[in-house]
Amino acid sequence: MLRRLAFVTFPCLLQALLVLACEGECITGITKALVGNYSVPFDIASQSIADTIFSRLVQNPKAGIPAIAYISPIIDEYHKRAEDNMRTTIFKTYFHGKCQDPVTNIDPDGCPNPDCPVVCGTPGSMVHFYSVFRYRAFNSTVNTWNDIIDSDSTPYKLVERAVLAAAPSSSTNNSGPNQKRNRQLLRFMRFAYSNTHPPDDQADITGRLSVDNSDDDVDIERREDPRAKELKTYLRQFRLQLTTNCGGTATGKTNSLPNCSWEQSFKNYILSFP
Repeated sequence: MLRRLAFVTFPCLLQALLVLACEGECITGITKALVGNYSVPFDIASQSIADTIFSRLVQNPKAGIPAIAYISPIIDEYHKRAEDNMRTTIFKTYFHGKCQDPVTNIDPDGCPNPDCPVVCGTPGSMVHFYSVFRYRAFNSTVNTWNDIIDSDSTPYKLVERAVLAAAPSSSTNNSGPNQKRNRQLLRFMRFAYSNTHPPDDQADITGRLSVDNSDDDVDIERREDPRAKELKTYLRQFRLQLTTNCGGTATGKTNSLPNCSWEQSFKNYILSFP
């Protein structure tokens, strides 16, 4: 009978231990709360960048198109990625695992709640290391934006296309001497390729690097167009803009990012999970 009771109670004890970690609803709730709290500083930063692009690049905007519309592909993609990236940054790569001492298998004082001095996957650990928690949430927001504005990403290409189409023509557009230079470059590329690839491949490259190939001309124009470089410069100001909106220095120190801390209310929310 005693053996049976021991067998029955062990799963119950194990279940009690498992619910002390931040899992399931705890991870989902905290992730959504962080992304939600960052929505206002994110909107202010992205609007500021859009206004700069609108005033300095577009200059002659079409009536009825707001500045923010020009970077909407980036914003839409951010909203798609934000929660997954935040979950990875906070939980999968930092606040996870057990709190127990590896030798004694005993939780340190304050673990799992309310103030756990060990980095692990519990609410108390996030409370104790709140400055790190806050900093990683900030970095997740910035890194998500920076990943999206990579030159090869579809959202960036859509933004660039829209801005360059609306912006005044550049003095370095693909005409006159520049068009001649681009075609000379394409001829050189085809010649160089023919010296390093067998004849069977040359027919293929002739089509892809033809001097009359509009896709190649457009790609070269995009890389050389100073307006595209200027656009990239403005988009890369997101970290600076968000730091300003958050009211401080983007570091893991205790007093950084005071406007994006929400410390007391967020600690209370974290500790509402078992």
